[in-house]
Parts: sequence; C-alpha cells; structure tokens
Amino acid sequence: MEYNSLLIKLFDDIAVISVNRPDSLNALNYNILEELNDLLDKMSSDIKIRALIITGEGKSFVAGADISEMKSKNPEEASVMYR
Repeated sequence: MEYNSLLIKLFDDIAVISVNRPDSLNALNYNILEELNDLLDKMSSDIKIRALIITGEGKSFVAGADISEMKSKNPEEASVMYR
C-alpha cells in the first residue's frame, strides 16, 4: 500500500510515523485510518522494530475526526468509518 497521508522514518529499531495533513491540523479521515491500520499491521510483525512513535506534522498532533468528511454521511455510515 502507498501511504499518502503518513510519513515513515526508521532509526535502527525505532519507527516514527507522522500524520501529514498539517493544513487540517492532522484531522483523522478515513484514508489516514486505513493507512494507519495497514502500516501498523505490517510493523507489528516486523521483529526489528522495538519502539514506535506516532506524531503529527505542523503545529498539531491530531485535531480529532475530520468532521467535514462526515457531513455527507448518515449516522450509521459515520459510525462505521471510525470503528
């Protein structure tokens, strides 16, 4: 999988994942959650990685859910996105 919203850096046995949507204060959207899920699955089976740091680019770590993405969804659809 290609990661468009995450930056990944490896330092020996430490992985640093940065959420890279600084214009939206790194608000979590469906794409970021899918990318994180895929990347964390891959990293969890990598015995060389002993520590993981998750951070955000820009001035915010993560502002929360991207509400603009949910405005076109009904409550059930929005709920499924963030399970």
